[in-house]
Amino acid sequence: MAAKKADPFLAELNLKYGDVLRHRWRLTGTRLGAGVFGSVYEVEDMKEKGELAAMKIEKNVDGDQSLLKIEAKALQAVSNIDGMIHYLDGYKKKTFQYIVITLCGPDLMRLRAVEGINKFRSKRYKKRYSEETTLRIGILALYQIKKLHEVGYIHRDLKPGNMTVCADNAPIRHIYVIDFGMVRRYVTRQTDSVIMKLKEDEDNTNKDYMRPARDGCLLRGTTKYCSIDVQLRKEQGRVDDLWSLLYSLVEFQTGLPWGTERNQETILKMKQSTTDEELFKNCPQEYFVIANHLRTLTYYDRPKYCEIYKQLNNALIRLGNVTFLDPMDWEDDAEVQEEIVKLMAEKKIDPTTPRNEELCIKLYPCFDPKHFN
Repeated sequence: MAAKKADPFLAELNLKYGDVLRHRWRLTGTRLGAGVFGSVYEVEDMKEKGELAAMKIEKNVDGDQSLLKIEAKALQAVSNIDGMIHYLDGYKKKTFQYIVITLCGPDLMRLRAVEGINKFRSKRYKKRYSEETTLRIGILALYQIKKLHEVGYIHRDLKPGNMTVCADNAPIRHIYVIDFGMVRRYVTRQTDSVIMKLKEDEDNTNKDYMRPARDGCLLRGTTKYCSIDVQLRKEQGRVDDLWSLLYSLVEFQTGLPWGTERNQETILKMKQSTTDEELFKNCPQEYFVIANHLRTLTYYDRPKYCEIYKQLNNALIRLGNVTFLDPMDWEDDAEVQEEIVKLMAEKKIDPTTPRNEELCIKLYPCFDPKHFN
C-alpha cells in the first residue's frame, strides 16, 4: 500500500500522519476539512482501539482571537447533553492547539450532491430534499439549537454545511449541528442559576443576566442564511439562529430566492422585498406561523421552541404521521429497519410493538416533545 501523501499543514507543525498526540490520538491519514487557521483530521483513540474521533488543529494566534478556544468552551458546556457533539480532549502546545470531538459523517450540503459517502446509501440523489426529510432535519436541528441556547451560547453560523449525519461507526442514526467556532456567549455569567433561568424565562423577565446588545456589530456567519437584522449589523440573539434554521429548511426543499446571489447588498434587498408567499412557495404552511413568531422576538426574548416544534411536527402528521422510524432521503430502508430492530432489542421492547410516534420517542429521545418546552 502506498504511503499517505504528506500534509503541508501538519508539516508546518512538525507533525505527520501516524503520529500519536499525548500518547492517545493517532493521526490516521484522513483530512476531513480545512479552514483559514487550521484543519480537521480523523484520529484513532489508542486507549479505545478502533474508536475514531475528529481532531481540530489550529495554529496558535496572538491575543484572544483563537476560534478553537471559544469553540472548546461551548462544546464543553453541551458535552454531557444527549444528542450533542461531545468534547473528548484538548491540549495546547507552543505552536498549535487542538480539540478532539465526536466524529461526524458528511454535511447535508455535500450529502445531497455526492453518492456513496455514507453507510446509508441514497435511494435518490436530487438537488433538493423531500418535505418529509426536511422537516425531520428541522426538528433535530431545533433540539440542538435550543440546548446550545440553554447553556448560554448563540451559534451564529447555522447553515446546511454545518449540519451533518452521523459517522459510519456511530451506534445510532442522528443529525448533528457542528462548528461552534463562531459562537458567542450571550449571558453575563454561566452559573447554575443563570442556566436555569435560560430554561424557564418564558416571560422574558430576567434580562439582567444577558449581555447588552451592541450596535454596529461585525457580520458573523454566512450571508445566505443569516437574518435581515444580522445583515443590518444588529446583535445576534437566539432568534437569529432560528431564522438561519428556517432559511436552511427552505434551501433544503425548494431553494432560497437569493440562493445563487453572492453580493451582500443584493441578498439583503432580496430578503427585505421577498414576501412569505414567495419565500415559502411549495413549503409547509407551518413555516408561515414560525416566521410570524420569529418577527415578534427581539435579542432579549426567549423563543417559543415548543411552538416551533409543534409546527414542524404538525406538518409531519399531515404527511401521514412520518417519524424518524422512516428512512431519510439518503438512507436505505433495510438498513434503517435493521437499526430499529437492534435498538428495540437493546431496550427490551416487544418486537411486535407498532411502529408509531411513541416508539420513535423511545428509540430516538431527541424527538420527545418534552425537550422543547
